[in-house]
Amino acid sequence: MELEKTVQTLEEKYKTDCEAWQAEKAKMEKEFAAKLASETERWHIEKAELLDKIKLSQTREEEFLTKINRYIDEANSVKEKKNTREAELFARIEELQGQLTKYIKAEEEEENSVAWNQPIVFTKQSGAELQVRGEWKGASAGGSLNNLTWRNNPQILLYLTKNTLINFTLFQQKSDHQVSMNFYVFRTYSKDGKRIIKQYNESDIVCEGYFSNLKPTKVSKETELPASANPYIIIPATFLPGSEGQWTLLLKSQNSVDVQLMDPAQNDYPCWKGQWQGPTAGGCTNFPTFTQNPMFHFQIAQQAHLEFHLFQEIYPFDSLGLYLLKAEQGQQQKLLAYLPSLELKHTDFRNQNEVTISADLPAGDYIIACCTFNPNKNGPFQLRLLSGQNINLVPLRDVQYVTAQGTWKGGKAGGSVNDPDSWVKNSQYHLTIKSRLTLSVILDQTLPPSNKPFGIGWNIYQAGARVANPEAAQVVHTSQYKPVKKNTEQVTLDPGSYVIVPTTFSADEQTDFTLSFTTQSPGINDNVAIKML
Repeated sequence: MELEKTVQTLEEKYKTDCEAWQAEKAKMEKEFAAKLASETERWHIEKAELLDKIKLSQTREEEFLTKINRYIDEANSVKEKKNTREAELFARIEELQGQLTKYIKAEEEEENSVAWNQPIVFTKQSGAELQVRGEWKGASAGGSLNNLTWRNNPQILLYLTKNTLINFTLFQQKSDHQVSMNFYVFRTYSKDGKRIIKQYNESDIVCEGYFSNLKPTKVSKETELPASANPYIIIPATFLPGSEGQWTLLLKSQNSVDVQLMDPAQNDYPCWKGQWQGPTAGGCTNFPTFTQNPMFHFQIAQQAHLEFHLFQEIYPFDSLGLYLLKAEQGQQQKLLAYLPSLELKHTDFRNQNEVTISADLPAGDYIIACCTFNPNKNGPFQLRLLSGQNINLVPLRDVQYVTAQGTWKGGKAGGSVNDPDSWVKNSQYHLTIKSRLTLSVILDQTLPPSNKPFGIGWNIYQAGARVANPEAAQVVHTSQYKPVKKNTEQVTLDPGSYVIVPTTFSADEQTDFTLSFTTQSPGINDNVAIKML
C-alpha cells in the first residue's frame, strides 16, 4: 500500500513536473519566438537603414564626382581665361612700354626744346605754346611762400581773353646742383601789371605744382583758367631762399595767350628804402621820440586814393605801423612834436613784417611816417606806393636846432616881469635873425621825474644889448607861462637883433634849462645865431 502510494506520489510529481516543464518550454518558445521576431524586425530595419546609407553614399559619391568634374571644368576654364588674360596683359605691357618709350622720347624732345642759350627778355609773347626764361639769382632767389622773401622771386604776367585749358611746365637744367622748385599761379585784382608785393590770400592761388626732395628737372601741372580782365601772375620759386639757378617755363594752351616776364626795374611799385637805427627808431605816438622816425613828405595836386605798404624782412621783430599826417606846404624836416590834430589815419600794430594803409585824400601836403610800436627796434624797411599815382616822396630831414644851455640857480632865478627888480637876475640871450623866419621856441626845464614842473615862459625884446628895464624895452613877443617840462610856441621875426629872457613864473624856482629854436625852413644855422649876454 505504501509502495503504491509512493509510486502514485512520484507519478503525480512527475506529471506535475512535466506540466511545469511543458509550461516553461512553451513560455521559453514564446519568448524566443518573440525575441526572434523582434531581432528579425530590428535586423530588417538596420538592413533597410544600411541600404539607405549605401544608397545615400552612392548618391553623394555621384554628387561629389559631379562636383569634381565641374571643378575640373571650371579650373580648365579659369586656366584658359588666365592664359587669355596673360596674353592680353603681355600685349598691354608691350603697348605701355611702347607708350612709355614714346613718352620718354617726347619728354627728352621737350626738354631738348628748351633754349637754355637764349637771353632773358622782358618783352610780351603771344601764342599757344610759349617759353619764358629766367633765373633765381641774388635777391630774386626768394624761396617758397614759407619765406617772407617769396615776393622777390621772378614774376610773370599771364593774360587770358578766353577760358583756357593750360599746361604749365617748369624746367631746370640737369646738373649736380639741381634744386627743389615749384611754381604758383595767382589771380590779381588790378590791371596795372605790377608785381605782387602785399601778403596774399590762400584763395588767390588758382594753380600750383609741388616741391619734391628728389629735385626733378621739371614740375608740371595742367588746369583750366577762366578769362580775366586782370592778368594772372606766375611765380617760379625754389623751396629755400638763396638757391640760385636758371629756369624755363613752358606753357601749352588751347587758345593763344600773352605772357611777359616782369622787369623788376619797370614793373615794381615805387619803393623807398629806409632804416630804423638808433635815434630814428622812435616807436609809435605813445612815445615822445615818435617824431624822430623816418618820415616822407608828399604833395598831391588833386584828390586821389593812395595806398602805402610798409615791409621789413626780419623775424621776429616788433609790430610795424604807418601814420598819415597833415603837413605844411613844402615841409622839409620832421615834425617838431606829434599833435593828434595832425593825424589823419594810422594802422593797427598787429603785424611784424608788413602793414598797408589807404586813404582818399584831397589836394594838399602830407607826411607818411614809418615806425615800430616800441622805440629802439633797429632794422631796414621798404615803403611802397601801391596806388599807381606819380607821387614823389621826399625824406624829411631831422629837425635842426639852434640851442643854448642855461640855469635858474645861484641867484639867477629872477622870476617873471611881474617883479621887474628881481627879473633882471635872469640870464639873457642875444638873438640874431638874418632873414624873416617863423621860429618854434622851445624852453625845456630839467627836473627829476618826481618833481612837479615850474611855470616857465619867456619874453623877446627888440634890442641889441642886455635889457635892464623890461618896462621900457620894446616887447616883440611874450609867451604863455605853463607848468610843463617843455613849453613851445611859435613866433615870426624879421631880420634884426633881439634879446630873449627865459624865466620861471615865480622867483627862486631853481633848475637848469635848455633854450632851443627851430624852423621848417632850411638853413636855420645860417639864419639864426644866439649867445649869452
